[in-house]
Amino acid sequence: MQHVLVPDDLFFLSAFLLLEPPLLRLDQAYSKELDAQTVAVVSNALNSWYSIVDRLPSSLKLDQPQSDTGENSRQGYELHDPRGRQLTSLYLQEDWEGELQYLKTCHSMLKQAEAGQARDDALPEVLDELEESLLRNERLKATEWIEAFGRALAVMQLPVPPLLKASLKLAAPSGKTVGITLDAEQAAEYQQLADEIVSALSSGHHEAYNTHRALYTGIG
Repeated sequence: MQHVLVPDDLFFLSAFLLLEPPLLRLDQAYSKELDAQTVAVVSNALNSWYSIVDRLPSSLKLDQPQSDTGENSRQGYELHDPRGRQLTSLYLQEDWEGELQYLKTCHSMLKQAEAGQARDDALPEVLDELEESLLRNERLKATEWIEAFGRALAVMQLPVPPLLKASLKLAAPSGKTVGITLDAEQAAEYQQLADEIVSALSSGHHEAYNTHRALYTGIG
């Protein structure tokens, strides 16, 4: 069973969660301009996006108000290194419905359109119109959200080392908070995976890279 890796990382969440406006507009506003196969690819990707978001702990949903009381405020878990320092939590979702593949297919289609190799002749023009709308309403350029799409996908597909994976699978994505403390070997695997996450999301952005890397070095 393939797993989807979702880090409690603002850099990742910003990239992943900003996908809703463009995918939603492609699905709803341009369905009559695009051919049936393109519409199906977008619809499947949007449904997969919703499925992944629905399974996130509430604390990772950036636009969801957090309660100060009750179980909703305790969703998720805390991750610690062998010295007891809190680490950025990582979540694993089982990819039962093939969400990653639907998202990958959509991203590949968008990249081909960007490169002038669209199978659907209407898609490049639609993306140009969509970019004008995104710039007005979301301050996003098409190249920015499609790049962010690819970076988020790269993180979600990263293989989790086996010892670390065994511990992460104990962390429930919702309900009462639990604490997990990594041993030395798991901590080493965590730092290796953290390097890959930071590289996937922040490579080429020198000012953000060090700030991003600091999220994984332990707090306290």
